Amino acid sequence: MTTCILIPAHNEEVVLQSTLNSLYEVGFDPTIIYCVDDFSTDKTYDICIENKINVCRTPTGLGKAGAQQYAIQHFELCDKYKYVIMIDADTKVDQNFKDVLTLNLLHYNDVDLFIGQVTSSKANHIYSAYRTVEYTFSHEVVKKGQAAFGVVYVAPGCVSIYSTDILRHLEFDSSVLTEDMDLTLQVHKLGGKIKYLHDVKVITQDPSTFKDYHKQMMRWYGGFWQVIMKYANRNNRFKGVDFYLLYLILDSLVLNRLIMLSASFIVLGLKSILLVLFIDMCIFALAAVYASYKNDRNDLIYKVPVLYLLSFFNTYAYIKSFFDVIVLRKKKNNWNKVKRYGE
Repeated sequence: MTTCILIPAHNEEVVLQSTLNSLYEVGFDPTIIYCVDDFSTDKTYDICIENKINVCRTPTGLGKAGAQQYAIQHFELCDKYKYVIMIDADTKVDQNFKDVLTLNLLHYNDVDLFIGQVTSSKANHIYSAYRTVEYTFSHEVVKKGQAAFGVVYVAPGCVSIYSTDILRHLEFDSSVLTEDMDLTLQVHKLGGKIKYLHDVKVITQDPSTFKDYHKQMMRWYGGFWQVIMKYANRNNRFKGVDFYLLYLILDSLVLNRLIMLSASFIVLGLKSILLVLFIDMCIFALAAVYASYKNDRNDLIYKVPVLYLLSFFNTYAYIKSFFDVIVLRKKKNNWNKVKRYGE
């Protein structure tokens, strides 16, 4: 099965070698690893040369989507391979990644896009802990449900495997911040088949400071609204994923915690809202306990109060991004990367 790996990179010298080492450890050969250096000013390109992987440099900063498209065309990947594995430069693959993926590629040869499971590195900071809870719930529960009904709307940029039959027809749009969501919806629009592979896992690095966490959440949610606006302006036939996105939008804008708690306070008073908060926190705590068990992270349990408060910031970021992108029509399309760190 002819498969290659594509890593888009912009100033990734701190983490790139670890990512490459994880690929070597599971048996991937440097000859099928491709990296596109998007106008880096550090040693990213030198690391690629030292590792003897395939590397090219963009003539100017193109952003992640533009860099991916540049590499696909430059290396003629759609003509040389059956599948292209998209992995981020800060992402390590699990020890069973290659074996499990290979079996699935052989068995499900009619699938256009495979999606793996994302887990957080066990960094000793609150944002890694929160992401561990979030990733566990979103992949163990939500993503499985989405896959069952054919409404997966984001193939994570750090672990997506595209058939080149579908990849050659996709548009890499640098005007949106979440190219992974944009590409996933394009696969839906083209009638492609998407499959979630629960056991194909990667470990990604999460922000280590509130400043970087804020930056990343605004990028993710801002990109979400950019893609929503992009497809709302097109005359396409509605598919199941469109109705699911409509549900998510209404649920998150109208029934989010901040609005519901405010309404509860007005209607029921202070005592009732404290009870609602307590019940809500207990539900969150159960999710944290489950994530602790699945990821062997006991710190998630005693960090629950802080993690729960952080979840309210996500709601704020979602609503603010809505106003920035949909109401104020602000445009952002750079990498907007967070600071990398060694582990």
